[in-house]
Parts: sequence; C-alpha cells; structure tokens
Amino acid sequence: SNSMPGLRISCVTAKMLSFHTANRMKPRSNPPRGPLVAAMVALCFSLAGAQEGTWLFSASGGLQFLRMANVNETLDKTVRDWNQLELVPISPYEHFSSAPCFGFRASYRFERDMVFSLSASFFSASVKNAYNDASVSLSLDRSVGSTQVLIGLGYVFPPLLHDVEASVEIDVGLLFARAEARTFSTRTEKQGASDSTYVYYDSEADYKKSKLIASGGTVLRWNVFPPVFLKAEAFYRVAKVGIMEGTVKRIRGTFDEE
Repeated sequence: SNSMPGLRISCVTAKMLSFHTANRMKPRSNPPRGPLVAAMVALCFSLAGAQEGTWLFSASGGLQFLRMANVNETLDKTVRDWNQLELVPISPYEHFSSAPCFGFRASYRFERDMVFSLSASFFSASVKNAYNDASVSLSLDRSVGSTQVLIGLGYVFPPLLHDVEASVEIDVGLLFARAEARTFSTRTEKQGASDSTYVYYDSEADYKKSKLIASGGTVLRWNVFPPVFLKAEAFYRVAKVGIMEGTVKRIRGTFDEE
C-alpha cells in the first residue's frame, strides 16, 4: 500500500549471494553480489638499500580495477524495481569499475634474487543514486570494500638496465570484505491545506566476510638515489568472495528492494 506505513523495526540475519546471476537475494535490501576480481596498479616510494640481508619498506597508492558483473546487475535490477513497482523514475546507477587503493609492503631480501614480503592493502568504492520531486524523495547508497593482508615470495631478475630491476612475486593471505546498502525514501502528501512528509522506506544492510586469496604480479624498481627508489607494481588478485552473511535492518516500509 502507498498509504502512510506504521512504524516497523526488524533485524534479521541474511546472506548475500556473490555468484550465479540466477540467485536473487531476499530480502532485496541486500547489498550487491559478485566476485571481487581485481588488478592493481600502484606507484610507491620506498626507503631502503638494495643489498641482500636488508628490509625494504614502501607505501603505495594506485588504482584497483574491479570486475563485478553480478554486483552491477543487481544495481540495475534495483533501479528497475523502483521504476516499475513504485513508479519512481530514478536514473540508472554508475557501475562499479575501479577504485583508489592504498597499501604498505615490507620486503626482506635474503638472497640477491629472492625476496620475502609482508603486505597490506585497502580499497573502498561507493555508488550513490537519488531522485527528488515534489512528492517523492529517494536515495540509494551502495558501497563495497576490502582489506587484504598477505605474505609473499618473489624472484628478482638480473638487472635489466643500470639502476633498474624487475621481479615477479606470488602472495597468499586473507581478504576481509564488506558490503553495505542504505535506502531511504520519503513521501509528501496533501493533508488538507498543508503538505505532510513521512518516511516511506528506510533500511540498512551490512555484510562482512573473510576469505583466503592469492595474487601474482611484477615489480619494476628504479634506484633514484640511495636509499630512495621509485617502484611500479602491477598485480592481478583473485578474490571470489562467495556468500556473505550479514544483517538487514528495516525501520519502515514493506517494499522488497534489492
């Protein structure tokens, strides 16, 4: 019913299906689904020498590319549901495609051509959608993100050019993923000579999960001047999150929104 709903507070445990487009999430206030598959490109500065038996410390920032077909499909379905079921002409979402990422790496070069490393990285991405007119206000906020902690082993090739080295690295570790969805809608109706605005729909969903992951990539290092060097990294990280469990809290509303 589109009449003013009564106060309704509910809190349930739910699961987010991250695979198979045929699997629909219920209730539909769940956040997006999809495998998190990322390729990361980062530039960083490091302070250390290049000799064996030394630690190298670096901080990095870059761009993480996200392949989230199922997540983006869910965003599209959310818009269609509001368009068709609630007759709210909200525009399509921008899809998740990339996000800034930041990281830290500590490497120990125990041989000239072998490196052990400990690294951590973080990314967060969000998309927002909204519609407003004289009678309806709607905001749809969705976000995803993760923190990764990994250990790795790398092989350093003989120097390519003067002061330039290349290496390949394989990392394994844990990914701590999260997904959030916020939906808020109000309606304004005529009450005699004045307008009355009330909350039509209000829900929050939070999901978290940890997962074993692996990544591999290449590193180019250019010694600018000792002990400072510039490093470029390109990594491909596979992190299929799977089913995420979480909590959906619906304060008002009866419309099942995905």
